[in-house]
Amino acid sequence: FGSRGSGLFSAPPVMRVTLVALAAADPAKPSFPQQWNAMQLSDIQINQGGVPGPDGTSVCCEQNSPQCKIQTAHQADKFHFDFPNNRTRSGDPGQQGSIVSLYGSVMKEAQVSNNNTCISYCPLQFDLGEFALDDSAAYVGRQSLAGQDVDVWQWAEYLIPKLKIGIMQQTYFFVSTDDSPLPVREFDIIEPFGQKLGEENSTYSAFTPGKEPDTTFKVIGLDSCPMDPNCNSDSRQAHRMRGRDLRNLFAYKYPQAVIAAQKEAALKSVVV
Repeated sequence: FGSRGSGLFSAPPVMRVTLVALAAADPAKPSFPQQWNAMQLSDIQINQGGVPGPDGTSVCCEQNSPQCKIQTAHQADKFHFDFPNNRTRSGDPGQQGSIVSLYGSVMKEAQVSNNNTCISYCPLQFDLGEFALDDSAAYVGRQSLAGQDVDVWQWAEYLIPKLKIGIMQQTYFFVSTDDSPLPVREFDIIEPFGQKLGEENSTYSAFTPGKEPDTTFKVIGLDSCPMDPNCNSDSRQAHRMRGRDLRNLFAYKYPQAVIAAQKEAALKSVVV
């Protein structure tokens, strides 16, 4: 992320959820292919203590606010998703610095060189989940997005979803209205533990269903690969977001909160 402690910056274009019409009847909740690749573009704006600038579009940290932090980022990468085989990849084969996550019996996230040799890895605490709308997703309505009709679904993300412990963000997911709906865009209001910190847009383009060759997810030298000293780097955060691997994202971004939420969940389970 880029960040500034003072001064002005122009915020990235974040999506505003404005419904223009409701569908005649609520559509069935869509299901998506579980093997696919797509180009994903993300814009994120984090605002901790910033105030609107004089032009109405920029945000600034006041000089007498040393704790203020403003971050913006634009990221784009090809993403490969293979749920049946417990693996994902950011970056095409041959791309230096790509990240490959191997779940199941491996549970490691590896950054690789252009010949797929492991550079460093991070342990994964949680297994890969299906690429899907949340079970609690509610249909909000229909919107025109860049000239395309989309259906909008909304839900809250929690550290412990079943017990609704530790709210982390509000998610709006935009889906095409085709007979076989596909993801178009995701808009997140980032609010860990109810404190709003920012917003993020993620757009899917060239979404292509289908299984990819095993070589796409190949990692050489994983057993002897060193552990990354920074498993919460921007590139790794972005990789987890692309596959909606939010549990591992939160585990590295908010480790103490995850531990506290797990303890609370354990106590509630005992009481229940």
